[in-house]
Amino acid sequence: DPLTCLPGRSRFWELARALERKVLDDVELGLAVLFVDLDGFKQVNDRFGHDRGDWVLSRAADVVRESVRVEDVAGRLGGDEFAVCMTAPQEKLEAAAASTAERIVERVREIGYDIGCSIGVSLCERGAPNLSRALALADQAMYEAKRLGKNRYVLREDTTLEA
Repeated sequence: DPLTCLPGRSRFWELARALERKVLDDVELGLAVLFVDLDGFKQVNDRFGHDRGDWVLSRAADVVRESVRVEDVAGRLGGDEFAVCMTAPQEKLEAAAASTAERIVERVREIGYDIGCSIGVSLCERGAPNLSRALALADQAMYEAKRLGKNRYVLREDTTLEA
């Protein structure tokens, strides 16, 4: 993505699929997907213009990139939506995903302009992960975070994933 220097949607999927394959090959690993949506972004564009909106998107991308580990995959899905795909040993997956989500929520607030973010987290701890389903569940959890008041994350575990 030229604006944020994060992988765009198709490149994100390509890199995330590689992590999905890694988890399929190693039963000790789990997969987590974070769906990040900025809160208050439309108001930035409306009040301050698209140049400032682009700056906010670029800064939010920096926050996401700086909040993940080298082995994680972060990308911009489009608009003000970002995603992270990560792996960790199953017993540490929830803590790793929660820590990453907390860091992103905290640091996005620091951008200013009344910007925040809502994050949905989907954990694929058991069985063969299904990346498409995990992203859909993370998206649903993100909307739940927005309904609960924004500037937070909601974590969901999917134990019914199919290959």
